[in-house]
Amino acid sequence: MGNIIFDFDGTIADSFALAVHIYEQLLRGGEPMPPEEIERLRSMSMLHVALELKIAPWRVPWLLARGRTLMRRRINTVEAFEGMPELIRQLNQDGHKLFITSSNSVQNIKPLLKRYDLRKEFIKLYGSAGLFGKANLLKRLIGRQKLDPNETFYIGDEVRDIEASKRAGIKVVAVTWGYNSEVILREHHPDFVAKTPTDIRKLVQLKPYAK
Repeated sequence: MGNIIFDFDGTIADSFALAVHIYEQLLRGGEPMPPEEIERLRSMSMLHVALELKIAPWRVPWLLARGRTLMRRRINTVEAFEGMPELIRQLNQDGHKLFITSSNSVQNIKPLLKRYDLRKEFIKLYGSAGLFGKANLLKRLIGRQKLDPNETFYIGDEVRDIEASKRAGIKVVAVTWGYNSEVILREHHPDFVAKTPTDIRKLVQLKPYAK
């Protein structure tokens, strides 16, 4: 069986609405963002979003830290995507080793996992990756857990998840229900695309070299 590393926000946790609300608080003085603007930004990579919103690079670490703090206060309002808890349990039963790496903090991840009785399904949680630090976090996980990259998949919902997986030398499954749109995900050539949680189980059972 293989090793499966999950992203958290937008992959397991349906936190997009809360993330938008936090962004509105931090950068727009609480002014709501028009729905069409939200959809337009979903079609951009995180780097292009930062450029589009004119976010100075030096502000990014502060925004991430502040955003995690604000999310912690409302994490109990965030639900798991439909079908994800069942998928996670099934993958564990199938014999896969499960992990999480995320830009969110482990403090924010644990309450949702506890609420769905999922903490025991994961061997280790790795959090607080920088905006563009997921590749290093993935490499650290692979090294510390002594995983074979050829038997390892990352499940994520953003362009940066695809890019990080390629830099870490592992396969990536892009899910279409998260932060980035399916169109831009496909433009960055993930190994696989999942439109439902059940797709993930089918895809990770393929041989590592299969497409």
